[in-house]
Amino acid sequence: GLGALPTLVEGGTVAIEKPLYFRNPHSTISISEVVGAVKEILELAGIPYKVVDNKTWKKEVVGTGSASKDDILKYANEYFYSEFEEQDWADAACIAEWSKLHETTS
Repeated sequence: GLGALPTLVEGGTVAIEKPLYFRNPHSTISISEVVGAVKEILELAGIPYKVVDNKTWKKEVVGTGSASKDDILKYANEYFYSEFEEQDWADAACIAEWSKLHETTS
């Protein structure tokens, strides 16, 4: 349950990608609601978090703010010595790496 969150995070900071803007306003609203709910849960649990724009983490981690899904997957598989089954998992790993790079500077 949610009570396990502080133990799972173990004193670290959670990194969240800012909501993306889609042509379909319903998609934009839905993803924004999810991000808002995650932030609220983290606030209630006393877990610190950072929010990052997708172009920022892509530029700082992958090397270009306009990195494609294929670019990200290739980078993540090489950098983490892994074979990510899902694109979203590769994104999450790269966002976590971005957060790690900013641990002492934020």
